[in-house]
Amino acid sequence: MIEEGEFVFLVGKTGAGKSTLLKLISREIAPESGTVMVDGKAVNKQLAFFIPNLRRKMGIVPQDFALLPKKTVAENIAYASRAAGKTKRQTRRRMAFILFGIHLDHKMNSFPDELSGGEKQRVAIGRALINDPPLLLADEPTGNLDPEHSMEVMQLLMNLNERGTTVIVASHDMMVIEQLGKRVIRIDDGKIISDTKFPEQFANPEPTIELVENPGPELELFTQPEEEDSDV
Repeated sequence: MIEEGEFVFLVGKTGAGKSTLLKLISREIAPESGTVMVDGKAVNKQLAFFIPNLRRKMGIVPQDFALLPKKTVAENIAYASRAAGKTKRQTRRRMAFILFGIHLDHKMNSFPDELSGGEKQRVAIGRALINDPPLLLADEPTGNLDPEHSMEVMQLLMNLNERGTTVIVASHDMMVIEQLGKRVIRIDDGKIISDTKFPEQFANPEPTIELVENPGPELELFTQPEEEDSDV
């Protein structure tokens, strides 16, 4: 069970199923068997028409940054907001907050090729947060970064988590994971083989996601519905 407001690492060797689990949650892929429940709904049984609405409740940080090379930092972040149907005024208001939070307000007019790896990753995180999602999924956010930039990115994720965002990170960066001391779910061949929890960090939170390992190879993900935030 992953609680509301938790920070959880998914770890395991390459091919263990970390990225696959994140893609199942976001319905980028569908399970071959079993059920994936997100926000009280079986997402693998939802019509494709409803999937974009599901993803608007999530922030997704891919492995490769996926920035638009001919767009500035501000334009890359704003793209996700406009795609979600937000007005220019709403986007500008949220943009100022995001740029300040990821410490790139001084580079809002820079292009991706003018940024360091750590800065590109922060832009990707900013884009994922522009619609204020309650859940952030990050796939190997430090995979291409040196130790200094890795901790910089993880500190940003920690700050977001402290403000209430549930964060799930797929990572193999054990040095960073051990330093942060958060909950670690270890996956091997699509199955949960260990779950190290730190209960003192979580004071009676409401459950939002539950991971249950079946006797078979499938992995089920369940959520309980949350009260939706109203638009600002």
